[in-house]
Amino acid sequence: ASRWFIYTLLILLRFYGAYYNSLPGYIHPDEFFQGGQELFFGCQQRQQQLHYLKKPTLDKVELSREEEHKHYESNKYVVDNIPWEFEPKNAIRSIVPPAFMTLLPLRVYSVLRSIITSSSNDGSIDCTSSVDNDAIVGQLSGSEILIIPRLFMTFLSMIFLDGCLWILVKYTTSAKDTTTNKKQSSRNSGPPIQVIVLASSWPILVMATRPFTNTLEAMVVSLLLLIVAMDHHHHHSISNKNSNNKISNQSTIPLWIGMICSIGLFARFTFAFFALPIVLLFLYNRWRASDNCWRNVGWNLFSLALSFLTTSLLFVTIDWYYYHYHSPGRDVDATICSDWSCRFVATASKYVVPWNAFRYNSKATNLAEHGLHPRITHALVNMPMMFGPLSLVGYFSCIETRKEYASSSAEACFRRVLCQSTI
Repeated sequence: ASRWFIYTLLILLRFYGAYYNSLPGYIHPDEFFQGGQELFFGCQQRQQQLHYLKKPTLDKVELSREEEHKHYESNKYVVDNIPWEFEPKNAIRSIVPPAFMTLLPLRVYSVLRSIITSSSNDGSIDCTSSVDNDAIVGQLSGSEILIIPRLFMTFLSMIFLDGCLWILVKYTTSAKDTTTNKKQSSRNSGPPIQVIVLASSWPILVMATRPFTNTLEAMVVSLLLLIVAMDHHHHHSISNKNSNNKISNQSTIPLWIGMICSIGLFARFTFAFFALPIVLLFLYNRWRASDNCWRNVGWNLFSLALSFLTTSLLFVTIDWYYYHYHSPGRDVDATICSDWSCRFVATASKYVVPWNAFRYNSKATNLAEHGLHPRITHALVNMPMMFGPLSLVGYFSCIETRKEYASSSAEACFRRVLCQSTI
């Protein structure tokens, strides 16, 4: 009962921080620029400029298609104050994450409010439009545009951060510890202490309640960890049965992992560094569960790759539609290919967002424009600032783990190394 009481207070505090403490402003500029608010609602001139660019005029001067294309290719983008990552000539961020974190909850909220208030159909929202948001802007106040996405992310944080950790604790607790502490766990029923510690940390109370792509990335990593842990627990619990049955019963898991990896990669390209050890752990567990059969591992890898590529193609198509089809230079490409599928094949490679982001961040000259710092800053400054004493506990656990390598099996050491590299 005491754990439920503490956890309930922390959840109320999380929602309180997302609602009442949000009115003064933003805790970080990225919440505004990368969360979609500036992209969808911050510039009232966007539609007007796109509308009049359909006409061959610019500042009341007639332009040919070639001159209009030169204007598009120049440094002066049609809208000067949208985030530079979302300019078609850069295309470093996918449009799907901000649309999911900001535009989706606002559209749902606006529709529900219209239904509740029994308003007329004149204010209906076209949910298929990615540019025309006048209906939402006309119905919602600035505070609602600011707060609704935060409440939406707070709700998701309870599911994908608290919920995933809750289940992870269940699956990672050994049977021996469960039997030994059975009476103690019955007395301390409620959320695990790990969930309470997570819910009380300021990154969850503050950062996880905002529409950051970092928050979305953390949620996808948590879900990926949970699926791999559940898969490992499934194979471990039926280890005495036929290995072929174990694989067939979980044949859809690689498809889910591939889809999740694609979602995380298009949310932030850094997701690849977090997902790699988890995917390797999954493939290793499948290899051990199939009695060291590489054929089953190859099939799992093929299923994972097929799902990953299919989902990625969907993301590329959506990003291409946003960056290319609604860009001022689309009429120039239309002269080359009249069919949209032809234009997609010809120009889609420019809008593979994770690759563009990786190329940009791999150049030190580009990073220098945003400010450079020693790599050790993350370990000495950022980690203690975000997690406090828990960062020191994590460092000491890595040291203690090295001492256990000699007395542990190779499989246990491999899992421990991969899990700690992910953490």
